[in-house]
Amino acid sequence: MQETLILAIVGILAAVVFAMLIHNSRKENIKAFPGQDLYYAGLSAFVSGDLEKALKKFYATIQQNTENIDAYIKIGDILRTMGTAERAAKVHRDLLIRQNLTNDQKISIYHALAEDYKANKKYTLALEALDKLAALDERDSWAAHFRISLYEATNDWVNATAAVENHPTLTREEQLHRTALYLTAQGLELAKDGKEHDARLRFREAMKASPSYLPPYLELVDSYMRDGRPKAALTILRQIVTFTTPFPELIFGRLKQVLFELGLYGDLEKYYQEFLESPSTLVEAYLGLAELYVKKGEMDKAVEACKSALSHQPERLDAHLMLAQLFLKLGQNDKSSENLVQINGQLLARQNNFKCNSCGHRMERYFYRCPQCQTWDSAQRG
Repeated sequence: MQETLILAIVGILAAVVFAMLIHNSRKENIKAFPGQDLYYAGLSAFVSGDLEKALKKFYATIQQNTENIDAYIKIGDILRTMGTAERAAKVHRDLLIRQNLTNDQKISIYHALAEDYKANKKYTLALEALDKLAALDERDSWAAHFRISLYEATNDWVNATAAVENHPTLTREEQLHRTALYLTAQGLELAKDGKEHDARLRFREAMKASPSYLPPYLELVDSYMRDGRPKAALTILRQIVTFTTPFPELIFGRLKQVLFELGLYGDLEKYYQEFLESPSTLVEAYLGLAELYVKKGEMDKAVEACKSALSHQPERLDAHLMLAQLFLKLGQNDKSSENLVQINGQLLARQNNFKCNSCGHRMERYFYRCPQCQTWDSAQRG
């Protein structure tokens, strides 16, 4: 039922897009023009995703009407989509030689050229196309967004930050969040080069830009640990243990490591008891206590801690797994419990993987930016 509804919505959207394309193509000339039927057939095929047919129709269109600029643009766009961005760029560049192009036509051509050059990884030429586009329409939000994507593609975080600040439609909150992303990325590059002090400065700037954004705090903790400063790392961790995050284990895992380095692992129970007071850390605290009780041999307490965790978050597979293992140790389950352990173990492997909610790419480690599609903040449990 849901798939049928989605298909219906997609069909409606396609029809709307097609109607808009037809409307836009008629704005300058209401009367019939040479190759009109071929052009509309090309638009229809283009919207429906039949690129081969669309390409043939648009080529047929320009044979009858060499003044149909949009048909040429669509030909280039299709060539780029088919993986021949160099040919696409030539088609689009050649259009700029023509006289008497309207401003709207020039804007459309520069849009297309910017995409061609990005597809060819010719980022400097893509930026030049955007500069020429800006001279025609400095408030073009598509161009502003595309400019940011070019800077991101080249890891030019300084210019990316400036472009975000000048974006005509982003809210101030969106600008600050994106700035925090870029500052964190700068810090990671500096840390990779061994410049931990400079990296920490960037992480702190990111924290200031977006105080509730978790990654720069985590990276600051990691930087302190690499420099052998666990006390400083613990100070940061105490600031963020109450953060609302879908991945609290990223905080608690680091907390265990820091306390171990400080020789304070025995204080972990005290920390967990404190964290029981916060709804955002409640479940992790119960599970942490359960692990501690198991190490102490206090199995009954561990069982109760697991049950408490599950009462607040019944879908936690790691809690189910721990509880099943405890029941086995206590001799309270038959062979079915062993099957439960195996099943939950397989599910747990999935839970501890992360995937991008944009492209579906999977990784064992948490990521801030998908390495496949470059989407930010797209990690979710696999």
